[in-house]
Amino acid sequence: MAWTDCMSDIPINDWSCSRQTHAVTVDDQVFMFGYNKTCEEDIIQVVIFHPKTHTCSVINPLRRKEGSHEAVRAPKGQVVHFAKAHEGKVYVCVGEFKALKGGQLHVFDTRTLQWSCATTTGDVPSGYGYMWTGLCTCEEDGFVYLYAENFISSDATYLWALDLRSLHWKIVATREPDKDLTPRCIYLYKNRLYVLFECLNYYYETHDYAIMNFDLATETWERLQLPATTVFAKRLWMTFIYRDHLYFVLNDERVDDIDLREKFGNITLNEVALRYSFAQNNWKQVWFKGLTPPDYLDMICLVENTAVFFSLKNKKAYVLDFLPSLRSICLHAVRKYQLDATKLPALLKSELLMHNIFSVNPK
Repeated sequence: MAWTDCMSDIPINDWSCSRQTHAVTVDDQVFMFGYNKTCEEDIIQVVIFHPKTHTCSVINPLRRKEGSHEAVRAPKGQVVHFAKAHEGKVYVCVGEFKALKGGQLHVFDTRTLQWSCATTTGDVPSGYGYMWTGLCTCEEDGFVYLYAENFISSDATYLWALDLRSLHWKIVATREPDKDLTPRCIYLYKNRLYVLFECLNYYYETHDYAIMNFDLATETWERLQLPATTVFAKRLWMTFIYRDHLYFVLNDERVDDIDLREKFGNITLNEVALRYSFAQNNWKQVWFKGLTPPDYLDMICLVENTAVFFSLKNKKAYVLDFLPSLRSICLHAVRKYQLDATKLPALLKSELLMHNIFSVNPK
């Protein structure tokens, strides 16, 4: 796996923190949904990232219906709880920081670039306080699976499912909340839901994790055995699934406290990840090559054989290539070190020409 740097100045620098932003892939394009905290109106903004050209398009939040003078505004809200794509449309759950109760579901058509409202039925999820604690979702085969627990409420933790075809919510399972564990992410693989929990202490010295899987057929919970390795003492940074494997990307502490910085030193990112194989039920440590991205990566989308990461703080996009070839390594070297293509060996030049990265004709 290899990192490459895509571009700078993505227009998401004024967006709120990563827990209120989401990105989805539709037809090899990445649609980002977020709240711009500098806008006078609390509206959700849409930015389209084109991985092939490394360019962005900003969608006007006030558009007009086709063949009509009627305006269609983007939904109001300060939090994007989830955004899931299905049949060319993105279903976006929008809420507010105050007295959250479920949020409103809106639909963004990626073909017409227009918004519409959606009415859901069934057991609609609800939360209290500023936001759900550890809200995490996944989408597969036209369903959105949502797992959330609430430290303020004494109610049991619920696992919901939203059918994107009928827009009907139902409660899939209940589980009494464990106050020591906070859900971080949830994934669906072959009729099983995998929920990752994190347990943090107050001194940021250790980070314990637990994985539970829920069998949708038998409606039973099972705890997954984690590897006996000290690497899990590092902070979880990002998770994603690619080709029957679940990746846990880890990094050092991301704390701003001066005393803790003096204790732990400079905060850097480890180029390491743990990979879990669903089929073989085992763990393996894998390494990243190439560019080391910053600590502050907020959103991720899978596009073909790459994962595209976005940094709200640095206004940049980064690509993680799962199939690191000579092409990706050369591309990284050229961009990072500004190599003169005419001085590269003939083998590298032919490889670069084959992939149309740039021209190597001398001036």
